[in-house]
Amino acid sequence: MKNKQQLGFLSVLAVIVLGVSCADLQSKELWKEDVVVGKEIVGEEVHKINQAFTGLAEVLSGSVVSISTKTKVIRDRRYNPQADVFRYFFGNPFGGRGGIQPPPQESSSLGSGFLINEDGYLVTNSHVVTQGGRQADEIFAKFAGDSAKFEGWPAEIVGVDPTTDVAVLKLKEKPKALYPAYFGDSSKLKVGEWVMAIGNPFGHSHSVTSGIVSALGRAVDDLNTRSSFIQTDASINPGNSGGPLFNMKGQVIGINTAIDARANGIGFAIPIDLAKTVIKQLIQKGSVDIGWIGIYMADLTPGIAKQLGLAQADGVLIQDVIPGEPAASAGMKSYDVVLAVDGKEVSSTGELFKAVGNKAIGESAKILVHRNGKQVTLNVKIGKRKTEQELAAARDAQIRGRLEDSKGMLLEEINPQVRSMLGLEADVQGVFVQQLVSDGFAAQAGVRPGDVIVEINRKPVTSVKEAVALLKKSSGEFLLKILREDSTIIILIEDQ
Repeated sequence: MKNKQQLGFLSVLAVIVLGVSCADLQSKELWKEDVVVGKEIVGEEVHKINQAFTGLAEVLSGSVVSISTKTKVIRDRRYNPQADVFRYFFGNPFGGRGGIQPPPQESSSLGSGFLINEDGYLVTNSHVVTQGGRQADEIFAKFAGDSAKFEGWPAEIVGVDPTTDVAVLKLKEKPKALYPAYFGDSSKLKVGEWVMAIGNPFGHSHSVTSGIVSALGRAVDDLNTRSSFIQTDASINPGNSGGPLFNMKGQVIGINTAIDARANGIGFAIPIDLAKTVIKQLIQKGSVDIGWIGIYMADLTPGIAKQLGLAQADGVLIQDVIPGEPAASAGMKSYDVVLAVDGKEVSSTGELFKAVGNKAIGESAKILVHRNGKQVTLNVKIGKRKTEQELAAARDAQIRGRLEDSKGMLLEEINPQVRSMLGLEADVQGVFVQQLVSDGFAAQAGVRPGDVIVEINRKPVTSVKEAVALLKKSSGEFLLKILREDSTIIILIEDQ
């Protein structure tokens, strides 16, 4: 009985205690709100910076679009995009590798872009809207606030410039309210300056990231453009390509283009000052006038540099000069080594390409070359780069003009420079295939520039004279034994 009374008392006590605890919990403050921590330490400046970023993100997102494309492309089964150290976000070029190609397939890609005026013109990267060497069949652009189910506003390509990786699109249909972005001046950028990127990474539309300018004037030869890039640590991912890089004034100072696949936080953007000229020409005439001087060039190797009397492999080797073009008119020759353009040193083909390509048509350039142990300055008038079709026709005409009867091949003796360039052993004899007529018998049979022909119809050749004589005697079909890189191959050419 006593135990029952004790249990009842404890139960009543528990109820009373619980009642008091609940009341205390209801009146007790469990957390604090609207308290600015560290205000005395950091002051109002940090809060102003925070407002600047959030305000810019809200205002600028309206000028940015997410781009999706559909393209029928022929894919090379052996293509491996992971093999590239640097990569484009989407639209890496395919093809050109021989073999049996699969039938065309529809490929889709994602990218970013931004509106530049109320006429509906958009800017993006050329590789966003081209795949497999051809332009996208369908392009759609979505603005912030568009429905997730909405495919996007249809757009068409106005023009592309692969040499800067810039493309201009125009909306076929557009929303009533448009909010164009404003261009800034990328020449005033400083390392350490705050920047903001807005884009469509992995399909997450209108994502905002921020960072600083990590470096300026970066050369990324793997991208093979005439741009010197802005490097930034603002987070950039696949799908950001073609989107804007803003400064803290809300101005576009770059076009996000690529990343270094080996690391996080290393992104590259095209300076808007270079893009402005390209964009204007694309809108006005759909193409870009690019400076050129009419040469075939290659990076200088230590072996070739030594053969040409240079202490270091700094410069660009001139392999050939196209007759009638600016370089030829100025007196440039094969085996010249370009050291500088207008007083600025060049050490790679990419640097020479940019130095010449970014100059105005008709402008003169002072090109310093090394020739036979001496330095010579040539005044070269910059010409307009030909189209790919014009270049091919000019190349074929040049080769034909220097051929006798070598089945569409321009052959060269294996001199010390060629031997060093190809890494050939001292006992290797033959002739070097410098160039090919694109529709010649040899090209159709599979011969490539850079091949070394060691036998023709099972007879060794040691000179161009011997090779031409054997080719003249041959009729119908003949065999070539060729050294190509580390392999020996035999090719049958049918001359009929």
